[in-house]
Amino acid sequence: KASENKNRLVENEFLTKDLESDSLLESDLYIIGPGDILNIKFIGVSELSGSFDVMKDGKIQLPLIGTQSINGLTLDEAKFKLLELYKDDLLVPRIDLTLKRPRPVRVALVGEVDRPGSYVLGNSLASQTVVDAIQKAGGLTFESDITNISLYRKVPGGKGDLKKTKLDLLNMIRTGDQSNNPFLFDGDTI
Repeated sequence: KASENKNRLVENEFLTKDLESDSLLESDLYIIGPGDILNIKFIGVSELSGSFDVMKDGKIQLPLIGTQSINGLTLDEAKFKLLELYKDDLLVPRIDLTLKRPRPVRVALVGEVDRPGSYVLGNSLASQTVVDAIQKAGGLTFESDITNISLYRKVPGGKGDLKKTKLDLLNMIRTGDQSNNPFLFDGDTI
């Protein structure tokens, strides 16, 4: 019966993928997506190195091997994929992959906020928390329960799986505990 309720909850909030509970959202890794700019340094082969834009379809155009999809991968997963792709073209492929510029953080707010919808948060980490997103949506309504806020986050891998955690903003207000006001990632739903 609990699984039926979980599936019903997902349908009610317009989310269609499986949920996986996790209260440690702050330990999540960055997931590559369209709009990111990556810096790829081929150690010992500087002529292949450079900045690479992740296109709208989640692919990047790479020297020697062409277009490859890295959408939904973490930086470490993308680095491993690139090493595998280049193992036949380079004698000893060694790659340093870093995020040069992240895409804007787009989040969705549903439920008891003044203006539910999709919002783009500022590029500064200081303006990418749950409270900042709620403020951007016009604040909470009088019917909202600030002790029971749900945050859904994509799981790396590109399968569309989500994990969910509950947040207690009243506890944050009373104690100053910022673990209830985590930084948001692109694609989060509150």
